[in-house]
Amino acid sequence: MKKTLAVMAICSILGSTSVPFVHSASNTFGSSLFSLGSNTLEGTLLTIEGNEYVIMDQEGDEQRIQVDGRTTITGNVQPGAKVKAEVTNEGHAAELEQVIEE
Repeated sequence: MKKTLAVMAICSILGSTSVPFVHSASNTFGSSLFSLGSNTLEGTLLTIEGNEYVIMDQEGDEQRIQVDGRTTITGNVQPGAKVKAEVTNEGHAAELEQVIEE
């Protein structure tokens, strides 16, 4: 987390127009990052580590998002569930819902 904050601070100092809101579970920055704004992340919930939820996205990359009391959670969101999250540019999940496949 400290690494992510440091990178975000450096990016803002340099005037970057693209700051990642989620990072891969291995803490390496790559093509699986999203840009500024609210974005949708869909995939399978792998683990819950405190307030960090690890989701394997549709490209097979593990993404970490922050979930707290401000997050609206709908459905049975547990490891193994298919989920969809609306995530802010700060990495916070505004909404997290179980996706029921028909």
